[in-house]
Amino acid sequence: MESIIAALGDAVSIQDTNFKVLYQNQIHKDFVGDHKGEYCYMAYEHRDQICEGCPVAMSLSDGKIHTTERSAPLANGISYFEITASPFHDSTGKIIAVIEIGRDITERKRSEDLIKKSKEFSEAVINSMKDAISVIDVNDHRIIDANSVFLDNYGMKKEEVVGKKCYEVTHKRNEQCITPDDCPISNTLNTGKHSTIEHVHYNESGEKRYVEVSVSPIVGENGKITSVIHVAHDITERKSAEEQIKSSLREKETLLREIHHRVKNNMQIISSLLDHQCQFIKNKNVIDIFRESQNRIVSMSLIHEKLYQSKDLAKIDFNEYINDLVSNLFESYEVNPGKINLNMNIENIQLNIEFAIPCGLITNELVTNSLKYAFSSNIRGEIKIAFSKTEENMFELVICDNGIGLPKDLDFRKTESLGLHLVTILAENQLHGEIDLYRNEGTGFKIKFREVT
Repeated sequence: MESIIAALGDAVSIQDTNFKVLYQNQIHKDFVGDHKGEYCYMAYEHRDQICEGCPVAMSLSDGKIHTTERSAPLANGISYFEITASPFHDSTGKIIAVIEIGRDITERKRSEDLIKKSKEFSEAVINSMKDAISVIDVNDHRIIDANSVFLDNYGMKKEEVVGKKCYEVTHKRNEQCITPDDCPISNTLNTGKHSTIEHVHYNESGEKRYVEVSVSPIVGENGKITSVIHVAHDITERKSAEEQIKSSLREKETLLREIHHRVKNNMQIISSLLDHQCQFIKNKNVIDIFRESQNRIVSMSLIHEKLYQSKDLAKIDFNEYINDLVSNLFESYEVNPGKINLNMNIENIQLNIEFAIPCGLITNELVTNSLKYAFSSNIRGEIKIAFSKTEENMFELVICDNGIGLPKDLDFRKTESLGLHLVTILAENQLHGEIDLYRNEGTGFKIKFREVT
């Protein structure tokens, strides 16, 4: 019998009805010492009587088996035991002793304590966060756990939240989101990965709150997602600020469009005044000067008109702009389409207004010169205009004609021609680019510049 008891690995003792120790196995002696014949409670240094809730006392009292957990101050520190007391009866059924079995659970208690402390620490960290955090079962979308921010947001206690379906609490509705695009939990289930989405939640009072929801999977032992961590970060204030910014931008955009519209109108008035003034001038040279001034004004006015019509108030469609500008020049000089052919190769480029205006004025001057001087009355000719992006932020504007050409001894940078002088100033000072003249079969100008953003 002794060998069987020893094999159990537990501390075993037998006590009579007066709580005196009748028997101890070796394990029991190793823990508390040899106390045979003494009161059982004397085995523990701090006790001089039976403690409250003693399983031996309860078994003697009601004749039933009782189990409890107890700590004992032993020589090597505090140890914990699971104590089971079973009454021992004689042939008449009278209780004559109690068998007490003590199982050492110190390591288990320490592990449980560590787990408890770890859980308490995790809960303290989670509860200290400003986001509403919950754990949700993916099978039926029921809430398993929630932090204090989540509970405060919806004015509920944990026992009221746990077991409820997440959409009942956060969305105040009785059905879940339909598509993965609407439901980050479904998206995480489909992809197995973390997902983020902007959502609308409703707090305790039913107030709409904008939240950024992040969902991360929790994988079970079978490798499948069993639940998710659902983090809702309130972005209502940010959304409100974004709306205010958008509203402010819309107001400024409207104001800028109105400014461009008024500038265009004012320039058209100036052009009309010049046109009206021409009616009282007899000198052809003076009329030409007025007409050239009108065309320059129109080229700038056209920029503001394009910006007023454009979705982008900083850039314009340069292809469309140059087409309209040159068409206006051909109409202004009453060019016969059958006499002068226009060959345009303009890339679809959105050009910044700071560069579009000088490019437009350069085009105006050079096309005007070609129309006025390149072709005699009996010569058919061609004007070519090309605009392209040659490399990153580098542009090239080429305007040429196959007319009679400039005199060979003419230095276009030193000429008294206002038009060519303006072209040079605009190319080098405004665009900060390079301008070259070539005389192959007529006259051609090539301007290279870099658009600085």
